[in-house]
Amino acid sequence: MGAATHDAHPRLGMLRDTYELGLELAGAGWPTPAEAFGHLFERGVAFVEKGGELAPIRGSAPAELLEALTRTRAELLAIDSGYTCTRYGVVQLRQEGEALEKTWLELADDHLALRGQIVASRREEERLKRELARLGAPTVPLPEHEELTAPEPSYARKRRAMHEDLLEGAELVEVELAMAGAVLEAGDRLAEASGWLAEWGQHARLAVFAQGLSLALREREASEVDPDDAASVESAREQAHLKLNQLERRHATLRLRLFELRHNNRVLTWRITALRVEAEGMRSRLQLFEADRSRLEGDLAAWLAALPPGRRPGERKRGWRALVARLLTPPGREQ
Repeated sequence: MGAATHDAHPRLGMLRDTYELGLELAGAGWPTPAEAFGHLFERGVAFVEKGGELAPIRGSAPAELLEALTRTRAELLAIDSGYTCTRYGVVQLRQEGEALEKTWLELADDHLALRGQIVASRREEERLKRELARLGAPTVPLPEHEELTAPEPSYARKRRAMHEDLLEGAELVEVELAMAGAVLEAGDRLAEASGWLAEWGQHARLAVFAQGLSLALREREASEVDPDDAASVESAREQAHLKLNQLERRHATLRLRLFELRHNNRVLTWRITALRVEAEGMRSRLQLFEADRSRLEGDLAAWLAALPPGRRPGERKRGWRALVARLLTPPGREQ
């Protein structure tokens, strides 16, 4: 992220529905989407710099109701911003995993094709050695050969459909951020200090942006509450609590999926590396088989050339003993 801080036109990845919500919350007063999203990012930076404390709603309604609403809104802001990052991370890792799985399966097919060529070369070498052994030439037997098992479908593919309901319509987009370089640098420092850089890596700026997005959403919800009406405050608290419970369940589910995808992608990366390394060894082994075959073919030709006439394979034996043997051999049994 340090190098990205100095980008002339920094860009931010997010989901399509996050993009649409951001445009809606930023308002229509911005000339370009880049400025609208830059404003929300700047709000996130300012909010985190001040400690991430949500301003309480003040009014003449009972203090305990207002305090309960403030606590629920603060919890909702935190879980909502985290859910935005987690949902994006799941979609991004899922696409990355699909590309890795495709590469792995292609390499596995190449691996099987190479193994087939090696097996065919082994059989040809064994045939040549049997021919030489019949002629009395010394040969070295080949070691036993282990067949390659077919690759199994990856774990990611088996579990992919479990969370489709939470990812329905999810689409990755990328937006440009228009803001002062100092704001971007401050956002990067806050992302590192808050642990988002360690958690999200190159996507850590999304966590800063999500703070500003969730803050704007909480402010819009607060504008619909009458702080002087106890019934309005209680209704807002119940709605916020219900939304909080729903988001917590969804977030927990996607956090598990995020863990699975990270693990699966690491395993696929290891498998791809292993197949590529093994393929190099198999190609070298195939070259050795081809060299051995050429040598054995030359040895066989030399041994055949050294045999006296009448003893070479395919030549008919001459003399009275061969004539008697042919006469005594039943039809169809001739060699």
